[in-house]
Amino acid sequence: MNRRTRCAAAFLLAMATLVGAGTGPAAADQAPSLTAADRDLVVRVRLAGLWEIPAGDMAETKGSTARVREVGKLISAQHIALDKLAVTAARRLGIELPDEPTPEQAYWLREMRAASGPTFDRVFAQRLREAHGRIFPAIAAVRAGTRDPVVRELANDANDFVKTHLDLLDSTGAVDYGHLPPLTGPAAEEHRFVLLGDPRHPGRDGTDEQVRQALVGLTGGLAALLALVLGIRVLFPARGTRVVRPPEPASPPHRRQ
Repeated sequence: MNRRTRCAAAFLLAMATLVGAGTGPAAADQAPSLTAADRDLVVRVRLAGLWEIPAGDMAETKGSTARVREVGKLISAQHIALDKLAVTAARRLGIELPDEPTPEQAYWLREMRAASGPTFDRVFAQRLREAHGRIFPAIAAVRAGTRDPVVRELANDANDFVKTHLDLLDSTGAVDYGHLPPLTGPAAEEHRFVLLGDPRHPGRDGTDEQVRQALVGLTGGLAALLALVLGIRVLFPARGTRVVRPPEPASPPHRRQ
């Protein structure tokens, strides 16, 4: 391979690198990025169904008023539908889901089983109302920050269901609003959701990774541009530039025999 062929190959390589550097970050931006908060929300929706479906079933049979029984039936049926959506999303995303409620949720169910009459109504309405009030802002935060279309769709559905359940529970007249969690800040276990995009916690939403990728792309682009300029100068030298070639060795003098 002569010098001009090698230079041409270097020129083509530089062009390919430059094109790759220009299109790489754009392709990365188009690919959805599944975050820990995305996965956590899918799991939380599943957990909600694992305890609120049996809670609604109990309310349908144990409620002391017709409204509590009606609300229990509606919440149970709607959580069955939402649970199917969560299972479908988890299957598409490769997320492993739990099959049992958390110890806290299991305790709430034991409370309901042990209660009866108006006491059951208060326990049922209060526990579900508190749980829905805590997860409602979490769903909104993930919905606003997720880049995954499957998670976004599930968050949209969950948001509609939870808003409906808040209205249903409020309509029972058994909610003690004085004992609901304060709204001045998120509950401790919800911080992993609402800190998405919080300027006090940079990098929680993948910003650091985006900056790193941008710097890598910029560095690669500058390197490719430099290679391109050097290739052009080699292939097309400036006018007036003489290529100095080394003198050919002189032939040795012929000796007379």
